[in-house]
Order: sequence, then C-alpha cells, then structure tokens
Amino acid sequence: MPLFILVFFLLGEYFLGRLLTPVNSAVYFRDEIRKMKENGEHADILFLGTSRIYQSVYPEILEEKLGVKYVINGGTATQRPDSSYIFLKDLYREVKPGVVVLGVQWSSLMPEANEAGEIESTLMMYDRLSASGRMECLLRKFGSSVWFDLFPMYRYRKEFRFASIRDNLEKWENYRKNGFIPNAELEQYYHGKGFVYSNSSKASGNVPIQDEGEARFSVDDIVPEKLAAIDNIVDFCKKKGIKLYLISPPMSLMNLYHVEGYQEAVDFYEAYAEKNGLVYHNMNYLKDREDWLPDEMMADYVHLNGKGATCFTERYAEILRKDLNGEDTGECFYRDLEELKETVRRVVAIKAEFTPGDRSVRIEANCLCNDDVTPLYRFELSTDGGKTYELLQDWSEEAELIFEPAEGKYRFRILAALDPEDPKPAWQVYDQEF
Repeated sequence: MPLFILVFFLLGEYFLGRLLTPVNSAVYFRDEIRKMKENGEHADILFLGTSRIYQSVYPEILEEKLGVKYVINGGTATQRPDSSYIFLKDLYREVKPGVVVLGVQWSSLMPEANEAGEIESTLMMYDRLSASGRMECLLRKFGSSVWFDLFPMYRYRKEFRFASIRDNLEKWENYRKNGFIPNAELEQYYHGKGFVYSNSSKASGNVPIQDEGEARFSVDDIVPEKLAAIDNIVDFCKKKGIKLYLISPPMSLMNLYHVEGYQEAVDFYEAYAEKNGLVYHNMNYLKDREDWLPDEMMADYVHLNGKGATCFTERYAEILRKDLNGEDTGECFYRDLEELKETVRRVVAIKAEFTPGDRSVRIEANCLCNDDVTPLYRFELSTDGGKTYELLQDWSEEAELIFEPAEGKYRFRILAALDPEDPKPAWQVYDQEF
C-alpha cells in the first residue's frame, strides 16, 4: 500500500504538477541558464542578493559598458545568505561565473521576523535551481514539514480548476512557440537575465517612514549562521578563483536616516571586507546622490524603479570597471553617513498619526531631517478626494493640529520642509473617515 501511494503520487505529480506549474520568471531564468550551458557559455559576472539586487542591476547595460557577454542577475525576493551560497554553487556548476557581486544590507545578518516568509523566499530561489541544486537545497534548507511545498501538485493545488489549467496550458503553448517576450505594460515585469523592471514611481517627497521600532542593526544581534553562510561564499570564491565583491544596493534616504545603527552596519561590512581581502561599496554613499537619485527613481522605499536601475547600473559599471582594474574608487563615495547628511538640505520623509477624541481628532506629524534644522509643517484638507485642498495650518514649527470633523470622508495632506520656499517638501496623503 505505501508503494502504491508513492507511485500514485509521483504519477500525479508528473502529469498534474506539470499542468499546474506557472510560466513565470523562474521558468524564464532557468531556461536562459540552460541555453547558456548547452552552448558552452559562461557568466562573466553574477549578482546575488535580495529583490533590491534584481530590481537594481540591469545586465544589458553592464554588458555594454564593460564589454562582456553575459551578466546574470541572480537576485530573488528576500534571498538569505545561505540561499545565496546554494545558488552560487549551483550556478557555478552551470555557467562558472568569473566575478560574483553579493548584495548585502543592514538587515542581511539580523534575526528573521517571519519564518513563513523565509520559506516562501527560499522557494523562489529553489525554482531557479538545477536538479542537483534542488536536491542540496532540499537537504540543507528545508525540514520535512515543508517538503510537500516542493511539489507543484501540492503548492499550486488551489489552481486545480479546469479554467486555470486551460489558461496555464495556453501560456505554456505560447511560450514554446514564441519564447520569452517582456510584458512592459505590467507594473513590474521580468526583463531578462534575472532583471525585473519596475514602472512604479514615488512622487517627489512622498517616500514614507516605515518599519518604525523594527529597523535596527547591532553587531550583538548578528545571527551566526547567516554570517557563516557569507563566510562560505567567501571561501568558495577563493577556492574557485572567483573575484568577489560586496555591495549594498541603493535605497531611499529615509532608511539611512531612520535605521538605528545604520552606520554601524556599514562599518561592520567594511571591516569584514578588509579582513577577507575584499572590496565593499555602500552604493547609498555614492556622491551627489541627491542629484542622481531623487524620489522619482524609487519604486518604493527600498527598491529602484526601471529608470533608477538604469541610472544606477550605469554608475556602478564605472565603479566595477575600476575595481576590476585595481583602481582606487574612494573619491566616488562619501566617507560615512554624517558626510552624506551634510549634503542633504531637505526634509527626507514625513509621517502623521491620527488620534481620535470624543469630538475631535489630534493630528501629530514627525519627520526625518538633519539635527541642525527645525522643520516647518503645513496641514491641508480635501473633501473632494484630493481635487482641491484648503489650508488648515500654514507653515509653522507646530507639529500638532486639533481638527473637529463633521461626519464624512476626508483627505489630509501633511507637508514638512526647511522653509516655506523649499522646492522639495516631504509630504504624505491620508484618507480618514469620521
């Protein structure tokens, strides 16, 4: 009976699993790697890391700027260091990269807040692995409690409907006939070689303050297993003769001001790189970032959009060229966060909280800016969904406002700036119903 059940499951997996497996970026990526291997090609440069890598590094631009043939973006959502290590070994067997750039960020070595999120992120990397890589991933990363998620018949069981299967078969047939064609109409779409292009954009001054009370780096909180995984990557690259570089991809200024211990994280990675004979660059500290990386270049508070990725990759291509040639790049970067802050003459981000009372609501605003300035606040109100606004409080140092609403829906716009003539105020919009 156990043998019969196993055979029945495997047959179901072979037929139904294939029917349910979606045509997605993992399929495109795996096929690209397979074709490279079949043609005897190797990857000149391989990037590994989180979604901040796959939305920041534009392979085609690097190939053009550096005169190389294949740049592979191996970033996946919330990719952990141990996943990067497994992915590196698997891709080395497939396409033998000569240069690896590993993305690290302040949170890379911190404890996980969500175990379920770790499983989901590992599956995204797992889908891009070869058969041997999947076996290693299964043995090293997954416990028996999630083994069923490795089988498409189980993972996509909610799509087990005739309409869904028919739609999926049509997509597979179209893919077999026409190959991969980027869908530029989507908000985010797979562009090729692992890169994801985003059409989203924050408006100037509209990057929100997020993760309050949670964004903190401390050397004392480093998870030893995560650091050991990076050690494994360093050792593997040295053993295989791979040039390894560490970078922190760009994110909004909000994070640099808001993350507690951010400079401590940068200092840690700089010391780690020096200890292991590596080069580390914090790409957030590239000079003149206020000019080349405005809020409009962000898809959200931690990811670049497509235009931002284009701009960033062009700049990083010049940095990487110098690194590969052994040239000094120190003049391209601010020394530390304090030196960067000296160049920032605006309010970086703002947030407001609404506290209802018996017959009124208290609006309290706070913002991120340099310590040597006093921000000014402006409160505006709209009753027509944002078409027009009336002034509740003009520019003032007062960060609180008491408002007595009638019953209905309201939209508030809260602004903060260094002075009333500031061309780049920070602002947020909030919809409230009373």
